[in-house]
Amino acid sequence: MSCCRQSRTVALSEWHRVAVRYSGGRTLAVRGPVTGAEYVVSGSRRIVWMDLRDALVLTRTRLFALDRAAPHAPGEPGETSGA
Repeated sequence: MSCCRQSRTVALSEWHRVAVRYSGGRTLAVRGPVTGAEYVVSGSRRIVWMDLRDALVLTRTRLFALDRAAPHAPGEPGETSGA
């Protein structure tokens, strides 16, 4: 029997990602608070596609803001994925 405190994070598909804009200048590697995925952003790589659950937490900070919430096709131009 597993403990109720164990993580039960389920991977969502590429269709459940949103574009998040980074407002900082330095290169930064951020671990998604829900999924544990690593997202790398920088002054020249400001847009990153994130799992929706990670984005909901990270956009509460001043460094990240939702860029667009429309679903996209995998491989869409401009897409950068941290997962």
